[in-house]
Parts: sequence; structure tokens; C-alpha cells
Amino acid sequence: MSVKKQQKLAKARKQADNYDKVGTDPFSRAPAGYGLTQTPGKWPWDNPPTHVDLEDAFEDIKKRMLVPETRFDLLRLIDAGVPIETLVRTATFGAFTKGLITPDVAELLNVPLSAHLLVEARNAGLTPRFNNNVKLDVLPQDDVLEIMRRLNPKRYNEYLDGTAFKNEESEQSNKEQPKKEMSGFMAAMTGSKQEQETVNGN
Repeated sequence: MSVKKQQKLAKARKQADNYDKVGTDPFSRAPAGYGLTQTPGKWPWDNPPTHVDLEDAFEDIKKRMLVPETRFDLLRLIDAGVPIETLVRTATFGAFTKGLITPDVAELLNVPLSAHLLVEARNAGLTPRFNNNVKLDVLPQDDVLEIMRRLNPKRYNEYLDGTAFKNEESEQSNKEQPKKEMSGFMAAMTGSKQEQETVNGN
């Protein structure tokens, strides 16, 4: 048995042990299509949103953030090190679940609301974290080349032949146009600069 199969089997056994300890049946869940059997409009997000205009939605959520109790809690969380991105995404998701906005409007609101919270934090004398600063794992070059070999064999062969960047350079040179000679003020500025460099070099 391969190592991967052994790891997969061990993971499945561990999950089964957890189900036994917690007493949860992994098959005790809603079947596929269950949501389509529910009464339409049962949930707030299943109805037309309160705000369809981006600016109106921004002003409403900003107003809710400026409520003294809410603003105080937000600033405390920022001071504790919670990223602004996390707070904003929580707020926009909450607005969606309440039926205030649609998911696409929620995504569009993340940037302006983050800027608003950033200003509030700076005004309060805080130094906020903007995002989670997650360190991304860099793919090894061998893995990237293997992906390229399978998905883009033509480009892969160009790397092997050493022509990958030569083709780009030739295309770039073909696109380049002859430079126009400068005249007037800009020519005088360039000439004086070259003369100064010559004097400094001597």
C-alpha cells in the first residue's frame, strides 16, 4: 500500500473515531435539493435586498458602524490586533444575512468600508492591521514546471530549448518604435543634464 493511501486511511479512521466520541452521524444532514423544498422568502436573503444602490448601502452600514457602542467594540478589536479585513467582511456578510444587500454588493463594499475603518482607527491613535498577513507557500519550481508540462506543453518546450524569453524579446523589439527627437524645453533640459554628467565624470 502506498504512503498516500495509508495517510488517507488513517485520516478516515481518525474522523470515524471523532464521530464516535462526539456522537455525530456523518450522514445526518440535509439531502441534496432540500433547500428547493422550503417556502420561498423564508429567509431574509431570499427576498429582494433593502439596498440596491452601492452608495446607499455604504452609508447605511457606515452609520451602523458609527453607533457609539459598535464603534467602541470595533476599535477595541482593532487595538487587540484583529485585521480590518476580517471586521469588514464580517459586517458585510452580516448585512447580507439580514437581507440588506446582495453578495456582489457585499464584495464591492469591502474596500470602501475598509478605508472608513482605517481612518477611524488612525483618528483614534491606533495602528491597525489591514489583513491577516498570511504567508503564502511558494510552489517549488519543479511543481510549476510539471504543471506547465501537462497544461501548456508548448511553453514547457520553449523553456527546455531556452527560447522562452528570446521569443518575448524579439516580439518586444518588433513593437518598439523609433524614438522621436525632443525639441524645445525638454531638449534643453536633457542636454544640460548630459553636460553636467560629463563634467562630473571628468
